[in-house]
Amino acid sequence: MSTHPKNILPYLCLLLAGRLSQGLAADPLPPAQFLVEARAGLVGSPSQFGFGGFVDEVPLNFNLDVSGVYEGGGGPILSYDIQAQAEAFGGVRPQAVATVEAHGTPMSSNAAVQGYAFASIVYYMRVVSLGGAFPAISSVPVQVNILQDLSGSGGVITQLDDEIFRLASLSGHLSRDLTYTKYFNLDQIATIKLSANATAVDNYGIGPARPTSSQALADPLFVFDQATFDATMGPNTFPLTDYFSFEYSPGAELVPEPSSIALGLAGVAGLAFRRTRNDRSA
Repeated sequence: MSTHPKNILPYLCLLLAGRLSQGLAADPLPPAQFLVEARAGLVGSPSQFGFGGFVDEVPLNFNLDVSGVYEGGGGPILSYDIQAQAEAFGGVRPQAVATVEAHGTPMSSNAAVQGYAFASIVYYMRVVSLGGAFPAISSVPVQVNILQDLSGSGGVITQLDDEIFRLASLSGHLSRDLTYTKYFNLDQIATIKLSANATAVDNYGIGPARPTSSQALADPLFVFDQATFDATMGPNTFPLTDYFSFEYSPGAELVPEPSSIALGLAGVAGLAFRRTRNDRSA
């Protein structure tokens, strides 16, 4: 006996309802990309005392610590002491931190040394349903906190899709702690890009004065804006965290090691590098 299409429709509806109740499996988010770079050298010279740059899908931390005497054609030009650190890690608050310090002592002529550090992260985030019945809504309010800190010479960029927040300076201290509400559609993929760079120059009267120590930090945070949701939904409101959560790129959700947390927090306050060297204390 053949089955009429009318008789099949209820079964198709039941099958679709069951599939929706379980939640459609979304494609996995692309992995986070971490990049760190640090270098040091003589200003105006292609020669570098040290260099390092790495790209990976896991949190990265790179330290450059060099000291010695720079030799020119006519003998030693200056002694130098440069430290640079670039750190990019995931966790509850993925961060990009760059710190650098440069010092030198002229020996035969005026010269300048510089250090540079750069850290960046690109990762992805979306709001996903935890399952269960909830009123039909297509988007939820998210409180976005943009924290940026820059001391000395460098720049910080935080980008959320097409929204870009920049800090840049050649000296002094700049900071931004901005909080605003942004609506995210369910399963909408947001792209977050963070970068921090710092430059330190000890120039001995060559050109304008530049900081010999610089730090830069980019540190965003995303949480559900329950107050805005309550005001919008009125008596039909419900706790957002009972039905939704944030999903991050693999790597971005990793909790950093305790040492990384300490270094990241130190970047906000101004990470101090070791200044003592035998050749400078002599």
